[in-house]
Amino acid sequence: MNKGIAVIFIALITISSLQAASHYGFVSNGFEPSAMNLALGGSPVGVVNVWHNDPLNAYGNPALPSLHSGVSYSSTKYDYQKVHYTYGEYDEYLAFSSALATLSYKGIGLLFPMGHPSSNKSGSYTDYGSFQIVTEENFDGYSVNLHDQAKPFGLSINLPEVIELMHPQSSLISAKLDLAMGLNIIENTSRIHLTQDPVDTDARSVNLGLLARLKHSSESTFRVESAFGMSYFNAFKHEVSLNDGQSADVIYQRLNLGLGLSGARINPKYDDGLGILNSFENVYSIRAFGGVMEEFADDPLILGAGAELGLLDAIFFRTGYHYDKAGKIDGLTCGLGINLHYRNLFSVFCDLSRFPGGATGMDKKTISYGISIDPIAIFNEGVFGNK
Repeated sequence: MNKGIAVIFIALITISSLQAASHYGFVSNGFEPSAMNLALGGSPVGVVNVWHNDPLNAYGNPALPSLHSGVSYSSTKYDYQKVHYTYGEYDEYLAFSSALATLSYKGIGLLFPMGHPSSNKSGSYTDYGSFQIVTEENFDGYSVNLHDQAKPFGLSINLPEVIELMHPQSSLISAKLDLAMGLNIIENTSRIHLTQDPVDTDARSVNLGLLARLKHSSESTFRVESAFGMSYFNAFKHEVSLNDGQSADVIYQRLNLGLGLSGARINPKYDDGLGILNSFENVYSIRAFGGVMEEFADDPLILGAGAELGLLDAIFFRTGYHYDKAGKIDGLTCGLGINLHYRNLFSVFCDLSRFPGGATGMDKKTISYGISIDPIAIFNEGVFGNK
């Protein structure tokens, strides 16, 4: 019986160390899936990262899909903690994975969970490890795998673009301003009961997002834009009972605010038609991000800041800083992004990042990758001679 109690204690320590806000249910909902955002300083800045069409970014701000076009898919997987088991003397690496897709057109965006290539799990999946339980009734023991899963389903609208769709004379507003709002409905499933036949616990929460982007410059050679983003995870304070229905905990909750500034040298040949020299919109781009996150606990605010240099919209160098006193995360972040693309018609992208581990004791070395294609734009541009 003592061995069973010891294993239960290890499991609880593992789960509670994932987040500073461990008093919540489904604390893994606070995990950042985007390698790009991790490289720029973490979740606090992800709320305003509007300049890249990556579905993983839409988890941090549900408003983002409406600001892009076409069909996109991206996925990631990384080890977030190393656990040493004294019984059996072995190490286990606990992993987080996520795969999402977006479908966007004319200011309306949808977000879906997708299957991860390396597993049959869809959406975001957090593995808490396998535990061997030994009791007085079962000396041989039995194995239990604990996990959380979150499947986001999102809808977002960019108001100026939708208004232009209905009233074409209003195009002047949409040319200068984006004002997007969105919501993600998160279908949560948890299995953290240390019993021989663990039962899944299901619960639903709603994340809200807002993004405003202003295009300041009217020059044709250099574009300056600023953006403000806000998201509210579990905005309606949904709860979940993870203790046999005896008590309920609020599902992970946070308020996130962020600011972004972008400057880009425009490719003068971009509007000249098809061709290699016309394939990239920006010769170079420089962007800065900053954000703050409140998890509604006694812990201090979580801060993040980052910067990005992009060349030919194809390669991006990123660095940032993340400060989370309660989670003991205080350090620099960095990363590299590669985007093999032709105009905004289709692209294959890969992002790498390194993020300090803090309380989990293990730095996150993350790779995410994805693909994006805009069939309607391809048809309109006459890429295949249909014009």
